[in-house]
Amino acid sequence: MTTSVLGKPRSIGSVSILEDRSVLVDISVSLRTFKSPPIGANLLENTEAFRLQLRTSPYKNHPNRLDRILKFCQESEVGREEMKDVNIVTWRGILKKLLRGDKIELNVSKHGGTLYLEEYDRAPNVIHRLTGDGDVRGPKFEALCSEDPNYLPFNARWYSVMIVHLGHLKILYAGEVDCVEVNQHTETDERREFVELKSRPFGKSLNGMQDWFTQSYLTKVPKIIVGFHKDNHLHSLQTFVVPETLLPSPHHGAALGFLVQLIGHEDFTEEGNVVRVKFHKDVSKRSQIVLSAREKKAIDGGEARVGILPAWFLAQALSHDE
Repeated sequence: MTTSVLGKPRSIGSVSILEDRSVLVDISVSLRTFKSPPIGANLLENTEAFRLQLRTSPYKNHPNRLDRILKFCQESEVGREEMKDVNIVTWRGILKKLLRGDKIELNVSKHGGTLYLEEYDRAPNVIHRLTGDGDVRGPKFEALCSEDPNYLPFNARWYSVMIVHLGHLKILYAGEVDCVEVNQHTETDERREFVELKSRPFGKSLNGMQDWFTQSYLTKVPKIIVGFHKDNHLHSLQTFVVPETLLPSPHHGAALGFLVQLIGHEDFTEEGNVVRVKFHKDVSKRSQIVLSAREKKAIDGGEARVGILPAWFLAQALSHDE
């Protein structure tokens, strides 16, 4: 019988995104170091430039394409080796939703026996100009937890690239990590642990902790620090330890069954097909269609793609196969 047990994630590398959106493989320049923030700090102070970027950025509230992960798979020697038997490539956020049985709509392509999953963007050309204080409190809290409390990175991110097994399926994915905490254990021994940062109103109940734990578990982040705010000022901090294993869930088995079914589905008999999969409440309640040529063109964004995959990635993959 096929097992639905979720294995232990392991890190195989990283990707840094710079402010100009350029991508660096296995260079941690965008990973910030944790520093305890000052209680009472104003979470709206010095955020004007960040707000302006929010109002004008074409990337706000749009899901990431797989291109950043694919660049890692192309440039990293470890990534190329792991890709030889990978079944699924996706983002952590998508994997988390599948494991949690959440609603999501995906575009899926298949190449060389591997499935590639990315989130469907319903309005890729829309600029989301509406902003509020809630859009800046979280980023400001993260800045206060770093070496430079006045620097609010807009595009800069650091992603850990991971491998996990779901049953017999090998899944490669990447997830953002907020910062790393460096503790001097001894004079010669330095311990580094990833930290997830969250911001919430003071006095509000913390619903959705299992969602946070799943997110952090998938990138081997051992603890979550929550900054509670009151009247737009940092009121207090609370630390939560992430469990070393996730509680078994029927959603894990349902996700495994869906992915196995999708890998062998006849919708992928033609190279370059894109399948739109919509989950209504959980992975057992879904619909899927093969996109028409016009629909595929609409998601290309004017770029050369085969299915959802960029042509440059496929060209490199073919050169390695020869």
